[in-house]
Amino acid sequence: MKLNLKRIRVEDSEAITNILTKSFNYDTQLYFGEGAEDGPKGYDSGEIANKVLNDGSHSYLVYTEDCELAFISVDINKREVRYFCVLPKYIGQGYGKKIWSQMEELYGNDDWIVETPSYSISNHYFYEKLGFIKTGEKSYGENAKSFMFKK
Repeated sequence: MKLNLKRIRVEDSEAITNILTKSFNYDTQLYFGEGAEDGPKGYDSGEIANKVLNDGSHSYLVYTEDCELAFISVDINKREVRYFCVLPKYIGQGYGKKIWSQMEELYGNDDWIVETPSYSISNHYFYEKLGFIKTGEKSYGENAKSFMFKK
């Protein structure tokens, strides 16, 4: 199945926010139980969508001929994966790997970094399958930390 990358535009703000909200809440519920909701500040309010529309990131909605299935945003100067969210119903079907392959075709496959919550074990596994190696951690207070990965 062919995946299409579409550079985001202002009119995509709602779709971006929808993907971010569903993805972050799904991941949070895997570890904290049904009904748990969490993500970076502004993930569910449109704040992050507006930020990536204006910060120079290379950001894409990913879709098939039928539907949107993911959102990815990278900073090619810092070589940083900013956001990489696949809608929950498409997780585990190989789409994430295909999307990342397309990103590497566009921007190269070396010197990438990504940060993901410490509790997101499935994210750690996913990035390691892509060739990333855990390089450190960041603390965001007493009960919040994330891990850094590099490829």
